[in-house]
Amino acid sequence: MDKQQVNKILIADDKLDNREFVRWMLTKAGYHVDTVEDGPGVLEFVKDDTPDLILMDIMMPGMDGIEVCRRLKSDPATRDIIVLFVSGIADRRTRLDAFNAGGSDFIAKPFDRVELLLRVNNLMKVKRYLELMHNQAKTLEQEVEKATMQLRTAYEKLNEAYVETVEKLTVAAEFRDEETGQHIRRIGHYARAVARELGMDNTFCEQIFYSAPMHDIGKIAIPDSILLKTDRLTDAEFRHMKDHTVIGWKLLKDSKSEMLQMGAAIALSHHERFDGTGYPHGLKGNEIPLEGRIVMTIDVYDALRSKRPYKPPFDHKTALNIILKGDSRLPRTSFDPEILAVVERIQDQIADIFEQLKEPET
Repeated sequence: MDKQQVNKILIADDKLDNREFVRWMLTKAGYHVDTVEDGPGVLEFVKDDTPDLILMDIMMPGMDGIEVCRRLKSDPATRDIIVLFVSGIADRRTRLDAFNAGGSDFIAKPFDRVELLLRVNNLMKVKRYLELMHNQAKTLEQEVEKATMQLRTAYEKLNEAYVETVEKLTVAAEFRDEETGQHIRRIGHYARAVARELGMDNTFCEQIFYSAPMHDIGKIAIPDSILLKTDRLTDAEFRHMKDHTVIGWKLLKDSKSEMLQMGAAIALSHHERFDGTGYPHGLKGNEIPLEGRIVMTIDVYDALRSKRPYKPPFDHKTALNIILKGDSRLPRTSFDPEILAVVERIQDQIADIFEQLKEPET
């Protein structure tokens, strides 16, 4: 790793053995690592130096890690620091508190060394992409201010920069799956087609076209051991997999871009169900954002059409029939009936999108 590109990591843990082991592991991986032994030490450290990521224990003397995270996220100077909680306390309430405080990820002790390193690498990858996106946007906004007579051209460049960066960011999350680029492109085309048939304005339709592919961006923080598992997930693994909704929302929610704000809403809500049986919050009916209801429906369609380790691909008629009538795992009540009606009306268009953008045969 080039020294000019070295990411800085701060380890906060009251146990010396833990600090030194993780310091050794991350230093060996090419990171610059500092350590502190308590919560106040974190707040004192960031006054003079800003790490890219903090690996933080929860139970520490002086101030627990969750309170430290809240304070970091409430300060504009430190709110962009990524916080990865590493704790021996891993019950559901603690994990929710950690994410609500602004944590980006959570790993329980004792942890697998390879998994921890993968989590850190993935979070750093996300940070680099987000920084690139923000820097591009800032640069282009400055150009607009200098050249008001070329406002339209500058706006188009800004939009292109957002779109290109979003595509790269999305592929970063999807690249480990069997289906990558074509899947995320189809999702955008489906979503725009459904939105148009619903009568949404052009701004909404274009935003969902670019935002819908970000629905699974949070998977970048899910270990390969879970994401690529061919057998049925255990209950614990499935609970971990579900975290990708909240993680995706956390990654995108603070952006000033309306497109990324819609992406955040989709990431958080695309596994909610119309009957209230979805996750992460069990929202029901119109409590679920429209964009989330649209993406949930077309994502199920595309999953049914696609080959998976546990199932063959279904043809259009079979996939559509499963969605319209429901089955034991996903009853019809899971879907917004208005969106189901739209999907049925434009089913030929949806089938054409899949055929035009399907994976090449090997």
